[in-house]
Amino acid sequence: YRFTGMVMTKPRHLVSNTCSINLLPPEVKKRETLNAGLNQFFEIELPRYSGTFELKWHIKYDYNDNRISIHKVEKVDDKTIITFKAKRRGHVNFHFYARRDIQDFGDSIERRSYRVIVK
Repeated sequence: YRFTGMVMTKPRHLVSNTCSINLLPPEVKKRETLNAGLNQFFEIELPRYSGTFELKWHIKYDYNDNRISIHKVEKVDDKTIITFKAKRRGHVNFHFYARRDIQDFGDSIERRSYRVIVK
């Protein structure tokens, strides 16, 4: 969701910057920590379906600084496999948000959090 504040006076010239928020899903999984070697690939497996609905996974980085990047996304049977490439030493924090095709981007069914340490 995006919000903008406005002072209700005449003339209306005081308007805030737009800010964004994400509402957390009802279930938040515990954060996983993964280790990755420099210039190597690693995979994260996520569920492909919630009941009969196919899930769309969206990533949001807390911190990345170009340390990892998504190499490819595969849908195999009942899982989505996301392959990353570790490009720089350090750590990366990010979240995957799952939603159904028909849902608004701000609404998510599930959030999975990861910390990747590139050595």
